[in-house]
Amino acid sequence: MPDDIVRRLHDLGISKATPFDGGEPIRFFFEQYEKATSRNVAESLRALVGSIPVSPDDPVVARLSGSELEPRLPIIDIRRADESMTFVAKEWQPGEAVADLAVKAREVRAAIEEAVHRGQRLILDIPGQPQRAVLHVAGRTMGRNWLVVEA
Repeated sequence: MPDDIVRRLHDLGISKATPFDGGEPIRFFFEQYEKATSRNVAESLRALVGSIPVSPDDPVVARLSGSELEPRLPIIDIRRADESMTFVAKEWQPGEAVADLAVKAREVRAAIEEAVHRGQRLILDIPGQPQRAVLHVAGRTMGRNWLVVEA
């Protein structure tokens, strides 16, 4: 079955597709594809994040694809490694002020710029969940301006 899937992907123009053995070849393919894609995303996000009308002091939150828009995942840290720039989020807890916990837009803009220069992947890390590639940034207004890192 993995070879049939790879053949279909090649027919669609994805020439670097390789088969994965085991019980979950589709999941392995998408993880590999997401990892490869995340190596190139920082360059396009640099221009995008520069065009979003948020101030340098606005807080930054994470959003997962398909989740609600309410800011409940503040980015609390940015970790730098050789091959990746990781935005670390935490689950909001009642009584916490998300905006006070979150890093500021200036820090995320600087991290994306650094990732471009170093050729790094952009990763979102939420403890207790698998790491995800950052594939988009956006501005949101919900009581205030927010920069949103989306995966």
